[in-house]
Amino acid sequence: MKSPPTLVSDLADATLLAELAERLARSAKPATDWVAAYSDGELLRSDEAGIVAGLSAETIRRRCSESFDIGQPIGVHFAGVWLISARRLLADIEDRNGLPERLAAESRAEKLLKTRLAPQLSPQIVAPATR
Repeated sequence: MKSPPTLVSDLADATLLAELAERLARSAKPATDWVAAYSDGELLRSDEAGIVAGLSAETIRRRCSESFDIGQPIGVHFAGVWLISARRLLADIEDRNGLPERLAAESRAEKLLKTRLAPQLSPQIVAPATR
């Protein structure tokens, strides 16, 4: 006979489920186009991905190339520039370094997004009309 659930086990299960639901919601949000992907922080340049990962842009470009070679790309090489998926980068960080490092990288990504969008959110200065 199965023992009745305890409050502690129910809370632990609920906490785990809430954490999993939050991670799924973060990773399941698809971008509608590349502008939205950039605005939402899903599309990163190699220098930005380096900030998120705590690595140099050169190391990020090398990892992009390596991941592409093994069939698990974290970005695409387009017009001489690597464009990196934040979701794939975070998954790669977790695979290499574990969940604590991924969480730290997510925090850096959120800060980066705030600084990236700050100029776009400031009031636009309109030049006076010339006669």
